[in-house]
Amino acid sequence: MSVQTIYLLRHTKAEERSVMRADVDRCLVEKGRQQALRVGAFIRRQQLEPQLVLTSPYPRALQTAMLVAASADLSCDVAEVLWLAHGTAGQTQYQQLLQALPDLPAQTLLVGHEPELSALLSLCLGQSASAIQIKKGTLLCLQYVPATGFRLDWLLPCHLLR
Repeated sequence: MSVQTIYLLRHTKAEERSVMRADVDRCLVEKGRQQALRVGAFIRRQQLEPQLVLTSPYPRALQTAMLVAASADLSCDVAEVLWLAHGTAGQTQYQQLLQALPDLPAQTLLVGHEPELSALLSLCLGQSASAIQIKKGTLLCLQYVPATGFRLDWLLPCHLLR
């Protein structure tokens, strides 16, 4: 297996939590849709080429993934995976990612939630606790080399993706 690039993206701005609506049903607000389009435009401008997008099945993550893929002109599949769902333990996500790596293409985009993405990132980098908090719409790039593991290449909050 050669070097793989894994992009992590936290979903963009969604509806506020409410007792009237289940968390699982929260959708993007207009600001979130614009943020997702901005992330996609950045991916296109930088000529990043994810060949697969894996997303949480929650609407706010799925909507983010679909808008990013469309705005980036990606011609790859966007697939929902339960292990990226909100509430899935970071350790479980990490184990699922490690298990999936041999079958993933050279570049894959994962779209998920907090605090799970921060936990996943921490575990990828060999940290036991979350050393970072990933803000909404933040895109980051990990390189995976089988002999040495994961390395963080860069992290950009949405407001810097101009």
